[in-house]
Amino acid sequence: YEKFLEDHAEKEANSNDYTSTPQAAIIKEAKTDARKNKCTLFIGAGVSSSCGMVGWDDLLKEMISAKRANVNYEEVFKQCGWSELVTARYIKDILYGQKEKEFRDKLREILYKYDIKPDSDCIKILQAYILKRKRIDIITFNYDSLLDEIVQDTNLKTKTIFDDITREKDTDVSIYHVHGYVSRNEDKGLSFVLDENQYHQLYNNPFHWSNVVQLYALRNSVCFFIGLSMNDPNLRRLLDAAMPQNKEGIWHYAFMSEPESQQEEKYVMEKMLADFRIRVLWYSYDKEHSQLPVLMKAVFGV
Repeated sequence: YEKFLEDHAEKEANSNDYTSTPQAAIIKEAKTDARKNKCTLFIGAGVSSSCGMVGWDDLLKEMISAKRANVNYEEVFKQCGWSELVTARYIKDILYGQKEKEFRDKLREILYKYDIKPDSDCIKILQAYILKRKRIDIITFNYDSLLDEIVQDTNLKTKTIFDDITREKDTDVSIYHVHGYVSRNEDKGLSFVLDENQYHQLYNNPFHWSNVVQLYALRNSVCFFIGLSMNDPNLRRLLDAAMPQNKEGIWHYAFMSEPESQQEEKYVMEKMLADFRIRVLWYSYDKEHSQLPVLMKAVFGV
């Protein structure tokens, strides 16, 4: 941990970038908050993809090719206005239509076809931190059960929540799948927000259980965003809505990969997220995001 901070301090001392907030100081603050305060983990696709889970774009491609092998995905994507949500609506409503069971079965098959295991460094660090905290809430935007599996491997009482019927009772760790849950087991949860129409329903209902859960976390805990681009419009709307009720002046933290060359892009991202009281924890970019677990380990002290 100390070596990590020294490397950051040396990098900043030799840098010509005067726009970015010193990272060594932010990492120290994040480490203190992660240890002392009530925390909530917000988990995105980057965590699941670290284990080899299929990404959103590839999921849509495979859903199309499973139904129509000769369809050009790029052309469909273009006709859908380069929107993944509109493309998902085309897949669900046009390609699969009323065949909902076929659609759901295919979705599960694609997610788990490689028998993905929750064994990446990111997942292991999260497991260690959860064990260290013993009681914590997790909000995930992922459909898969990888995070649930690593927590269930501990002795902590865990509850997976993916609808407004499932409630946590006497649990140590509550895992909220706010965009739905597709388990490996066909007898367990299968609920998801995938296409444009479902997303609009979620967006337009301020009292939807998933919106309420996120708002509560943003107002009452230090939140760590991991594996998220921070561009989701509903999340940004909730961050805006939570601001007036943030009486304690809580700051949140987002783990982000540094832009490859554009320092201005880095500066803009920091300033935009600061409007939501989010500090950026930057790590050096590479295709495998190999520096993310290094930074997570430094912050979470595991």
